[in-house]
Amino acid sequence: MIEAILYLNKDDNKYVGFDISGHAKYRRVGKDIVCSAVSILSTTIVNSFEAFTDFDIEGEYDPKGSIKFRITSNLDEKSQLLLVHLLWD
Repeated sequence: MIEAILYLNKDDNKYVGFDISGHAKYRRVGKDIVCSAVSILSTTIVNSFEAFTDFDIEGEYDPKGSIKFRITSNLDEKSQLLLVHLLWD
């Protein structure tokens, strides 16, 4: 199962990062389209922060199935727009 945690700053209700780990086990490793979709979305969000913003960020990536990402400064509308792409209801 994939576990995704989106972190919210209680002081200003702004998202400050996420952790994603695990595997969907929809299909065998290397053929799992669910894992692929989650991986590409989280990687695109991190790459967008690096390419298009001046925010201070930090993170860790483990190719075995986890990613951790935090914004350490400069929270604004742009940061929130990028992070809400991880939300689903």
